[in-house]
Amino acid sequence: MGRRAIYYTVAEKKEAHRARRSVLNRRPEAVARKKAENRRRYLKSKPLPTIPEAVKGQSLMPMSSTQWRSTYERLYHGEDTLFLDDIELGGADFKALADLPPYPSTLTSLKTFNDTWVELSAAIHGYLVHRYVQELEGHLNALNISDSDTREELWRRYYALSKRREVFADVLVGTKSMLRYSPSELLSMINMQWTSRLLVYAVADLEAAKSGRTCLIRVYTDRLRELGQLHTE
Repeated sequence: MGRRAIYYTVAEKKEAHRARRSVLNRRPEAVARKKAENRRRYLKSKPLPTIPEAVKGQSLMPMSSTQWRSTYERLYHGEDTLFLDDIELGGADFKALADLPPYPSTLTSLKTFNDTWVELSAAIHGYLVHRYVQELEGHLNALNISDSDTREELWRRYYALSKRREVFADVLVGTKSMLRYSPSELLSMINMQWTSRLLVYAVADLEAAKSGRTCLIRVYTDRLRELGQLHTE
């Protein structure tokens, strides 16, 4: 057994304790804990982001036509097949079309692309909503984590969406009429509209999280109910 330290004065004892705490606080695990605690405090008091008017406007723009409502609903319900002229689109194709550019040349090089855009946009719209509903249900089932971890995840989603929208905005920079958009620009446009909606949702989620988990759950369930109305906008 080690010998117990002997302190001759109260001041010596306090100094020894201070030195010991200083050594412990410099350990990597202690530094990591301190950073994490500071991060939690920062996110708890961090002001909500302000949504630019351009993003709000894009989030409200129609993404597809009611003329192809049946196509939207098929993809919304989980189907992932669409025939355009001689091309058959499947799940992997829709995943690529709902991602960042560049897009598959087998589709964007079609001479009839603009003629089929109304139907294709309805299918992409349905696919995007279907995918988001699945993600939202997953988020709802994962709300057994701490409030601080929830805030961390919500901010992570917001930043990721902001960066994603910037990519689409860079593709569409300028004032060219939508009637003159190339296939890649049309695909970037519908993805930017959807990402703008997700950004509005993300800020609403951050606001709800400030009031607690119950409020966030209510926001999630209300949104799932709204998206389940199967309307094309």
